[in-house]
Amino acid sequence: AQAVLAQVFLFVAIPCTMSDLSFVFNIHIVPVHASKGQAATLLTAPILTGTPWTGTTRLGSKANSSGINLSTLSAVLALAACAPSRQRKLGPKLHSAAVGVGPRDTSLRSGSIVQDSAFALRSICGTRTEPYEHSELQTEGTCPSGASVSAVSAAGFKGRASSVNQDCVGVRSHTDGRWVACVLDGHGTEGHLVAARVSTTLPRLIAEALLQSSGDVPAALKAAFAEAERDLEEAAEREGFDVETSGCAAAAVALSPDTGKAYLISCGDCQAAVFDSTPDGAFEVTCPHKAHDPAENQRIRAAGGFIDVRSDVQGLFSRVYPPSRQFGLAMSRSFGDLCVKRHGVLAEPSVMDLPLSEDSCFVVGSDGLFEFITPAEVVNELRTRWPAHGGTICAEALVSEARERWLREDGSYCDDVTCLLLRVGQGAFRADSSGESAHGSPRLGLLD
Repeated sequence: AQAVLAQVFLFVAIPCTMSDLSFVFNIHIVPVHASKGQAATLLTAPILTGTPWTGTTRLGSKANSSGINLSTLSAVLALAACAPSRQRKLGPKLHSAAVGVGPRDTSLRSGSIVQDSAFALRSICGTRTEPYEHSELQTEGTCPSGASVSAVSAAGFKGRASSVNQDCVGVRSHTDGRWVACVLDGHGTEGHLVAARVSTTLPRLIAEALLQSSGDVPAALKAAFAEAERDLEEAAEREGFDVETSGCAAAAVALSPDTGKAYLISCGDCQAAVFDSTPDGAFEVTCPHKAHDPAENQRIRAAGGFIDVRSDVQGLFSRVYPPSRQFGLAMSRSFGDLCVKRHGVLAEPSVMDLPLSEDSCFVVGSDGLFEFITPAEVVNELRTRWPAHGGTICAEALVSEARERWLREDGSYCDDVTCLLLRVGQGAFRADSSGESAHGSPRLGLLD
C-alpha cells in the first residue's frame, strides 16, 4: 500500500495536582504505513468515543469540572508516548539580559557574615508523607530572649495516599539584632527541590543585604533575590533538577535594628503581613503577583507572553504561558520557571518598608494559607488569640482552619499550608542577648 501521511494535532489539558501549574501537551502523530481511512479510524476512534472535555479551569480548585474519560486520557497518553521526544534544556543563564536580571552584586558573598548567626530554623522540605502531616523543623543555636518564633507547615491532599510538602521555612537571627523569616512555596514536579535550595540561600543573602545596603535597603534586597535566583539555576545545572517548569514563590520579613525598619518582601503568591496587638488597629500586607494586574500584564505581554484571565467566585484568576502554550504559571513572579522567565516573569520582589516597634507582630504564609482565609481574618484571629494562647497554638489553628476551608470549598484538593509567626521584643535586639528557647514537638514544627 502506498504510504500516506496523516497528521493529527491533539490539544489536551491534563488535570494535575499542582494548583499553580497547568500543562498543555501538543501531540503530533504521523503514521506512514496505513491507508487514509485506516489512519483516520486508528487515530480518532479512541479519542472521540470518550466523554468530551468540558473545560479547562483552575487546577485544584472547586471549579475544576473536567469531564474527560479515563480511557480517553489513557489513549491520549499512549499516543503521546509514540510522539518524538524533545530533550529538556535549561533556560538562559540568569545573568543574561534575556531574563531581566541585572549585573551580579559581588558584595553578596557567602561565608563573610554567616558566622554571627545566633539562631536558625529550617523545615525539612520535600519528604513524602501522609496528607496533612506536619513537616519537621531543624534548629541551631538559641532563640534570642524576648523573641517568639512559631512555624507549622502541613502537606496538602492531592488525590493520592501520600503527598510531598513543597513548602519550606527558613529563619535566621543574628547577634546584632537582624532577623530574616522566609516561606517558600514550590510548584512543578520538582518544586520542593527549588524551594529547599532557595530556603538555604535566601535568608543568608537577605541578612547580608541588610548590612551592605549603603542606605538603599530595597535595592539591596532585590539584589539578594537576583543572587538567590542565579544560585538556584547554577545548582540545578550542577545537580540535575528541573527549573524549566518547576519553581517557587517566596515571602519574607526582614528586621533591621540599624534602620529601625521592618521590610515585607514578596515574590509570587506567598504573603507577609505586619500588625500590632491593638484591637482594630491597622495592618500592612504584601500583595500576590498576578498576571492580570495591569503593570504585570503589560510587562509580560511586551515580552511575548500569553495571559489567560478567567473569573470565578473568588475573583479574577490568571495564568502566564509561553508562546507554545505548553506550560501555565499562576503568578507573574517566581524563582525558577525559566520557560516563562523568557517572557516577562521575574524573580524580582516587591519590598515594603515600615517602622519597627517592640509591638510589631509578623505572619508569613504560603498561598495555601491565604487562598480561602483573608489576611484581615488572619490578623484578627492573631490579635485575639496570640497574647492568650501563644504563637504555636495560633499557627496550628490557622493551618487547620485553612485545610478545612480548602476541603469545604474544593472537596477533592488541599494545597500545602504553611504559617510562620514572628514577634521580637526589646531583648531580641540586644547584641549581648543570650536568651532561651523552648522546643515543642518537632512533629508539629513548633518553636516558641
